[in-house]
Amino acid sequence: MKGPQGYATIVNIAMNVLLGLIISIAVLLYMGTFMPVPLTAEAVIGSTVSSFFVGFAVGMLLPIMDWAFAIIGALKVKNGFVQYLIIACTLGVCMGVCITCGNAIISQIGVGGWPAVGGFIASFIGFIVLCAVALVIVFLKPVQIMAAKISGFDPAAAMQPDTEAEAAL
Repeated sequence: MKGPQGYATIVNIAMNVLLGLIISIAVLLYMGTFMPVPLTAEAVIGSTVSSFFVGFAVGMLLPIMDWAFAIIGALKVKNGFVQYLIIACTLGVCMGVCITCGNAIISQIGVGGWPAVGGFIASFIGFIVLCAVALVIVFLKPVQIMAAKISGFDPAAAMQPDTEAEAAL
């Protein structure tokens, strides 16, 4: 897992493990406040696995980072911290929505059909998206640092202009 593709894959895997695990626990605790839902290892692992696979597939298939950079460009944002927040919010919203919808289909379609899927989405989308955005804001930077060390690719360094080429101009 070297180079830019390795970096992207490592970030995708690590973020989806974190999102899947923490969102699963948060949703089970949230559900437990208004109905008896046991917080068991089986429930956490099952929800984490489905969240991971949904999130990983979405992360590999959708150009979410490109969307974030398009928003940054359209808003002409120059501040690095604000750029980070836009990237984190874009990733969090996209992943939260997709994880909610994917898990709703996986867990509810056999139980109550499409009405149950819609009810799950309506009940949990706001909470899950909020959790996902907060988690991405907190964990994205450390995961990116880890991925850069493992893959040997640092996107920040790759985006720096070549100083020799600049000197020649």
